[in-house]
Amino acid sequence: APTIPYGATNTIYGCPGTITIGTDGLIMLLTKVCDCLYRYGFRKFIILNGHGGNCKAIEQVGMELHKKGAWLACLLKLVAHGRRTSP
Repeated sequence: APTIPYGATNTIYGCPGTITIGTDGLIMLLTKVCDCLYRYGFRKFIILNGHGGNCKAIEQVGMELHKKGAWLACLLKLVAHGRRTSP
């Protein structure tokens, strides 16, 4: 499936340019995507997550998939952002 460029970024919402769909919005979006794929026979899902704020939503969707006999694995990739100290 294609990437989802939005997530639950409530903790950095005040930063200019931040777009958040909130935890509830992300749960709804991931549930819809996974449900469509589930109807096509998918039972194993892997989510590559780049933001810790998304974990609660991903965990919730994973628990719902588990109830239906499917499973979800989540890989969390966090990147440390730093400032360059020399030109």
